[in-house]
Amino acid sequence: MRRIFVLVAFLASAQQVWSCDACGCSINGDSWGIMPKYNVHFVGLRLQYRQYHSVHPADHAAEGTMLTGDDYFYKADLFGRWTINRRILITAAMPYRYNLRHESNEKLTNSGIGDASLMVNYLPILPGCSDWKHALQISAGAEAPTGKFTFSHDHPANMQAGSGTWDYLFGLNYTLRYRNAGINLEGNYRYNGITKVGYDWGNSWTGGSKIFTTIHQDSSTTIMPWVGLSYEEYESNIENTKYQIRAAYTGGYLMSWNAGADYYSEHFGAGLELGMPIVSELSDGYSKMKFHAGARVMIFIQTKKNKKLQKI
Repeated sequence: MRRIFVLVAFLASAQQVWSCDACGCSINGDSWGIMPKYNVHFVGLRLQYRQYHSVHPADHAAEGTMLTGDDYFYKADLFGRWTINRRILITAAMPYRYNLRHESNEKLTNSGIGDASLMVNYLPILPGCSDWKHALQISAGAEAPTGKFTFSHDHPANMQAGSGTWDYLFGLNYTLRYRNAGINLEGNYRYNGITKVGYDWGNSWTGGSKIFTTIHQDSSTTIMPWVGLSYEEYESNIENTKYQIRAAYTGGYLMSWNAGADYYSEHFGAGLELGMPIVSELSDGYSKMKFHAGARVMIFIQTKKNKKLQKI
């Protein structure tokens, strides 16, 4: 398995704010960024976009005939976090997907509600309030088959809105920070299930690193630019578990560089990011990611309990 972390340096300086908070979190393998105020509830909306270019042999055509096309994946997540206490957080997401494929002058679309996910996050290491601070988060949860999945060679598996399976998610997230600069390391593993018709989704592993700094406009607002690397690896799918027939054009790995910035105030958060591939070997090498982008907005919910936790 190719599992690589590469660190990219990024440095700046500013005065300190929210010094006792330094925690990243994620769900479903998708990063939510490096967020201060780890002990505050929030609700938000996250938008994601990915584009791939593919070249592969044509089925039932003359030998050497190749099909070319582009795949566009759009996803909107309604997501949120509920703080049980200082160490236990509950995160959840409900996605809506729109998938589009242009291939050899043909157009294929599929859209609908995706698979909802729920995670329990535990912080064995809390950030602290010194110049040096770090935080560790351990996550585990599940993704329910709320999205529609229908096995069909006319609608490839990756174009479906849902997976048709119960999937299980595990993650680690570590943040180390000195004053206004820090590094975040994150890893996620997905154990995928098997559909009722015997389609076995391959498991996947993702990891990433980010180096960030904080720039403060005043005592309550922060801008956090960051740069980093991410790595994704996917096992091949099994089309028929009874006969162990491997699904064509599945599996592979991807490494990309990423950059973005997050903004946080007392009641509001937002973030933007962009990623470009360094190495892209997907679908037996026939598919290449072109780029991906994302944006998110969050509303922080203050309660008496939250305010008490922030003083600890």
